[in-house]
Amino acid sequence: MTRVPITPGQTAIAVVLLGGVLRLYHLTTLSLWVDEGITISVARAPWPTVLGLHGAYEVHPPLYFAFIKAVSLWLPESNAGRVVSMIAGTATIGVLYLLVARLVQPWAGVVAGLVLAVAPLHIWYSQEARQYALVVLLITTTYLALVAFVQSRSGAWALVYGVALLLSVYVEYSAVYALLPQGVLLLYLLRRHGRPIWALGAAAGGAALGFLPWLPQLLYTAGSQPNRLFFTVTPARIASSVLSLTGLAEPLSRQGSAAEATARLSGAEVGFYGLLLLAVTPAALAGARVLWRQSSLTFGSALALSAGTIITAGALSLIYPGYVKRTVLAVVLGWAALIGAAPFAAGLSRRLRALTLGSVALALLLSAGTLAATYRDGDKQHWRELAAATAQAAALGGLVITYPQVAGTLLDVYQPAIMSGPHIALDDGARLPALAALGNAPQRVWLAYLDFSGIADVRADLTTQGYVRRTHTYFPDPLYLDEYERP
Repeated sequence: MTRVPITPGQTAIAVVLLGGVLRLYHLTTLSLWVDEGITISVARAPWPTVLGLHGAYEVHPPLYFAFIKAVSLWLPESNAGRVVSMIAGTATIGVLYLLVARLVQPWAGVVAGLVLAVAPLHIWYSQEARQYALVVLLITTTYLALVAFVQSRSGAWALVYGVALLLSVYVEYSAVYALLPQGVLLLYLLRRHGRPIWALGAAAGGAALGFLPWLPQLLYTAGSQPNRLFFTVTPARIASSVLSLTGLAEPLSRQGSAAEATARLSGAEVGFYGLLLLAVTPAALAGARVLWRQSSLTFGSALALSAGTIITAGALSLIYPGYVKRTVLAVVLGWAALIGAAPFAAGLSRRLRALTLGSVALALLLSAGTLAATYRDGDKQHWRELAAATAQAAALGGLVITYPQVAGTLLDVYQPAIMSGPHIALDDGARLPALAALGNAPQRVWLAYLDFSGIADVRADLTTQGYVRRTHTYFPDPLYLDEYERP
């Protein structure tokens, strides 16, 4: 009986399916959190607004929100964004396989795809209704198109390169963290190969021209003050991101940004994670050796996706803070390429090869263990529970007030009946109108809110109008439902 050999392509398909299952698992278990609510709020706006025809309306570019609005025509808005991220995250595994197969060899692409398939941070953002999984797919596509063009000189790949560049910056501004290092690589290739590479330069120039109409909106957005608590680059934040990007530590707990801003490692944790990094160092060194020996294109691509992205994000964040794990998510691709290449290091002694393979296996096992802990412990904000409690409260009678604007959106997503009854949905920073002027002032008021700037003014307005708080119920994290009554 003739044995049919298993090909790298067949194995890669299995790896992509595995990654898809891991991204589908628990996809809707956690409630949407405030940023995902913003996605829904924006997607509910009229098409001209969402497309940016009236100018910038968010700190992010418009293409992602327009895409989600279109998908919401076929899928429930509560799931549309997460489904898009799940599909984009799964597709990225396949594109990474193709990229590493070209840079090193097909079986290295399989291993790299497996590393990405179980990467906890990438899975986390492949289950979130935000643009980060989609932009990483586009970034991966730009690297694949660049490498494929250099190897084949096919004009089609140059076209793909330019289109993917343009789409990526219209989806998420932080794409530049991974694309600027690629620009250095492109300049090197232009200098080394000359005219045959000019098609890539023309494609990049075309993408720049395509973004030019939106540049004034970007500059306008950049003029606003960023939240420095969450986005300022610090050595601790870089170290934390590296641990999550390599799969050695849980990517997030609670709602994400707040946890990143306040997280501090104890001395024992520093020692523990230091040992884990030391354990995967043989695989990283072996992978770097393979990439270095392969070609300048291979090594440069991996370097741009890993250290280059972190350095660029850190440097630009000194000017305009923007360094958080999600904005450097593309580093996971560089890490996967590094580990994927490691098993194919040539010229190693038997002991070094065993050490390298053991280190690769350990890197995969640690990611799998971190992923299991993320499934178990990962949490966001409990809007689903707040909406249910608010619906029960509204059934008792009284006026429901929601603050800020995203609170009304998320309560409407989970309990539409709330917003069909007596309610006031306050916009961000809005003050509470005089309830008596709206008719008979209600005896009871329910205030459902996110602990957000301006909420103290809303509470003070209720007190000024003669209401006394009777109950104060907390929902993680930090959501509240308060009951107010007139004495």
